Amino acid sequence: MLLGSLAGDGSLDEGAFEWKEIDGVMAKVKRNLRPLLRFLSLQGTPAYAELLETLETMSRAFELGEPLPVLEVSTALIPTRSKRYVLEPSGAIIRDRYEFMVYRQLRDGLEAGDLHCRDSARFRSFDDDLVVEIIANVALNVMTNYLNKVAGTEIDFPVMELQTAA
Repeated sequence: MLLGSLAGDGSLDEGAFEWKEIDGVMAKVKRNLRPLLRFLSLQGTPAYAELLETLETMSRAFELGEPLPVLEVSTALIPTRSKRYVLEPSGAIIRDRYEFMVYRQLRDGLEAGDLHCRDSARFRSFDDDLVVEIIANVALNVMTNYLNKVAGTEIDFPVMELQTAA
């Protein structure tokens, strides 16, 4: 495994390790994020049109219990640096990796404010907006937690001891 992960210059291919870890958590990711995807009605800037179309295609397929429809999604969404991990050498999409990559882009768009829940800016009761925001924040936090777990993000704040009242 280690020798197979060496890049051509003898260095370790960190991307291969990351995607191997993602492969290991995809069952859990799919179990938790697919239901959320079905209920989120998203909209965003024109730059995210292709991602939104892909998410809609995925949601329709998952609602019918079908796998990711690789012939109906675009490979243009795959960043150049990720293509070797998300595509087979033949150019075929690796379903689980593509799905994870789409969730990662969804998370990034939500964090940047370029994607948001449809009609969330329309006047409604405070409770309606709060529910939509809670769902969006839960989806964002779940995706962020999975990505941080896979990436092995180091916690960069000091550990604090719990102090009991005297």
